[in-house]
Amino acid sequence: MIDTKENNTFVKLAKQVDSKWVLFGPHRGLNEEDRIPFELNRISNMASSSNNRAIIIVKTNNKKYFSDNTHWTLTYIQRFGNNVKLKDIPFYIVDFTSKKPLIVDYKNSVIKNDEDIQNAINSAKNIERRIKQG
Repeated sequence: MIDTKENNTFVKLAKQVDSKWVLFGPHRGLNEEDRIPFELNRISNMASSSNNRAIIIVKTNNKKYFSDNTHWTLTYIQRFGNNVKLKDIPFYIVDFTSKKPLIVDYKNSVIKNDEDIQNAINSAKNIERRIKQG
């Protein structure tokens, strides 16, 4: 399990990339004191599983990049170490720089299901909208 003190690392790293918010699981209804250990435990459990879910990298209209599924991003970092590269894990890109969202697949990481692809696009749009709103 990750020590909850490591949440300070997340905050420091977020500041380095000019991200004003570091939130884990606010939708779960837990207070922050309980939420951070709960979320970090989830990440540890995911890292010890054999599941290899693709990370969705979003390229926003203003050409910034972010990971849509932070839990899986942190899972791969915990599983493979701080030097893990995108090329080492499953991922695909949702690119919003065109009129129509573009999906860029890497090593066949996209689930070939219209509903899953639309869900990924909708989730990425929601996060991009929240970023624009500050």
